[in-house]
Parts: sequence; structure tokens; C-alpha cells
Amino acid sequence: MPNSIALHPTTIYGVSKVLMENMGNYYTYKHNVDFRSMRYPGVISPYEYESHGTTDYASEIFFSALKGLEYKICLSPRVTLPMAYLDDIVDGTIDLILADKNLLTSRVYNVQGLSFSCEELASEIQKNFPGFKYSYDPDFRDLIAKSWPHSLNDELASSDWKWNPKCKSVKDLIEIMKTSIKLKK
Repeated sequence: MPNSIALHPTTIYGVSKVLMENMGNYYTYKHNVDFRSMRYPGVISPYEYESHGTTDYASEIFFSALKGLEYKICLSPRVTLPMAYLDDIVDGTIDLILADKNLLTSRVYNVQGLSFSCEELASEIQKNFPGFKYSYDPDFRDLIAKSWPHSLNDELASSDWKWNPKCKSVKDLIEIMKTSIKLKK
């Protein structure tokens, strides 16, 4: 998805994000407010939490693999979504906040670290955690995910304020998660 595109979301989450972006743009141009916004992809966290959002399978599957539990993926095998690792999102958010406003050519920026299908992630995790079992049980989130872009064009963020995520492949993600995952105690 390009950085500048007409957005027509169908969920309240998406509608509220577009509303916020439009309000930010309005206040920037009407009242000179220094508004800055990032369009986050699915964020993969090394911290265990219960959210069960559309992209949360990409974090939850690791916790199941580490615990030796079977995991049911709520999306279809070939659903591909843009993602980023939590540390990259935190670093990028700080970088955008601290960027010289004279270098910014937009008020809203796409960011992502990598894109992968459910099948790609699950099979790679299985290679790294022998005996890990998973299955697919698509639910209402599958239809939501299928309406989203497969990737986000983040070239503008890279050129304007040097967005440069460290986690850029599924193999990077596996290594990072194996060393940084935090299980609930």
C-alpha cells in the first residue's frame, strides 16, 4: 500500500485511525500543529499477553511453540500481512518524534519490517521447534485480514526520517524471538 492513498476502512478501528489522520492534517494546515503519525503494521511482541487481535497470532504462536502447545491459527495459510518487531516500532516512533520537522514531507507515514504468510511463519517456527504442532481454524479475523494490504510501502519514512527496522525477515524474527521472548510467570 502506498503512503498516499484513499483509505476506506470497514472496521471501527480503521475508521478511527483515518479520522485521526485527517484531523491531524487539518490541524497542521489550519493551526500549524506539529502532527506526526505512523501507520503501524501488525506488531510482534516478545511479551506474552492476551489480545487475540487479527495480527496477534504472529506473537502468540511463539509462546505456544515454547510451551510445547499446539496452536490454532485464526487466519488462512496464505494470508500475508505487513508486520514489524516491537523494538523496531518503539525505535521508529522515537525517531519520528525527534525528526527535524523541516525534513518531513508528510504528516502520516507507513512503516513495516517484513511481510509473511501464516504458512511461512508457522513452517519456519516448526523447523526451529521440533515437535511443534499447529493447525488452521480461520474465523471472523480471516475476512478482516484478507481485506488488508499484503505490505506497506515505507520508502517515505526511510527517506524522510531514516526508518530502518532491524527485523526484516522471518529468519531474523525467529532468532530475535528465541532470545527475547518473555513468558508470563
